[in-house]
Amino acid sequence: MKRVLLTGMSGTGKSAVIRELAALGHAAVDLDADGWSTWVDAEGDPTGARPGKDWAWREDRVRDLLTGDGAGVLFVAGCAPNMGAFLGHFDHVVLLTAPVEVMLARLAARTDNPYGKRPEEVARVLANLREIEPRLRAVAGHEVATDGPLAEVVTRVLRCAGERPPSPGAPMPNMRVNPSDVSLREITEDTVIPVVKLSVAESQKGFVAPNAVSLAQALFAKTAWYRAIYLGAEPVGFVMLHDESLLDPPEPDPEIGVWRFMVDERFQGRGIGGEALRQVIALVRARGGFRALELSYVPGPGCAEPFYRALGFQPTGRMNDDEVVLELLLDEVAEDV
Repeated sequence: MKRVLLTGMSGTGKSAVIRELAALGHAAVDLDADGWSTWVDAEGDPTGARPGKDWAWREDRVRDLLTGDGAGVLFVAGCAPNMGAFLGHFDHVVLLTAPVEVMLARLAARTDNPYGKRPEEVARVLANLREIEPRLRAVAGHEVATDGPLAEVVTRVLRCAGERPPSPGAPMPNMRVNPSDVSLREITEDTVIPVVKLSVAESQKGFVAPNAVSLAQALFAKTAWYRAIYLGAEPVGFVMLHDESLLDPPEPDPEIGVWRFMVDERFQGRGIGGEALRQVIALVRARGGFRALELSYVPGPGCAEPFYRALGFQPTGRMNDDEVVLELLLDEVAEDV
């Protein structure tokens, strides 16, 4: 497997590029995201977000990712104080850059990450631009400016990695959706039939039960919490949690996990599933009282493991019958620094 690191300062577009590479079908992981990074002790205030702390890669998880077998290309994005320990694993290092006014405008406008809006955080971003970007430039083999159209940026990144970009006029994946158009809604008597009719692709039906089965189980499971996934005004998917805090009385140390999760085959590949699961994670974390969010998947070609791992879920070493159990620790909050 060829491994490519996309690095750069906050606001240079690392997350946007990695999402677009994933939409094109590449293995792509944002290492600055929750689950791949954690707060560690540090001198001073290197991020401007938490004095005495820095946002560093989880070395065991990143090492497992980079030493795993596989075909094709693995793109990872991130910038961390312990990044140097992993540079030898990469075939290419690509530095993403942007004019300072573009970086600051992106940080001010983004809605999925609060970092970079407070004056002290802006000051730290500017200081890091002066101090850290030259060091990144020294280890990078390629440099790509990101102030142009995203499609052009991704094309240049692919060429840096020695990969062929999509041919002009070739069929492209479905357009990615605006995350603000994705929502989780209660299922009513008016919407239950459209939700039941949603279906994954034929090749995926061995990985997830039909929604009708899930809703029937929910009628008899006191721990079931479920919602339809909407794109605008249209139901496009379904999620159900196993939530032990719903028991009466609740468990003293309740566990919570994703019991069912699906997006209709017509709407896959557009970022809907990732955004919906991020909303689930945010809801569970906001409620508090849980150590981790668990889920499991049926292993095999076309399984959901890469999707879940890209969102920060990690192996637990446990099996649930024939399914592999993953977990996302809920005691950390990601900051794209």
